[in-house]
Amino acid sequence: MNYTFINGERVHPHERRVVRDGDELRLGKLTLRVSFQRELRRIG
Repeated sequence: MNYTFINGERVHPHERRVVRDGDELRLGKLTLRVSFQRELRRIG
């Protein structure tokens, strides 16, 4: 009943969405900010 939103846009049930770095997810009253950390690998 509280719905799910990505960046203020409602996500409908079973709808697939791509979540990107910096996106804001709202799950009812809970708001989450998505942040991906890039892992650096050394060659050699």
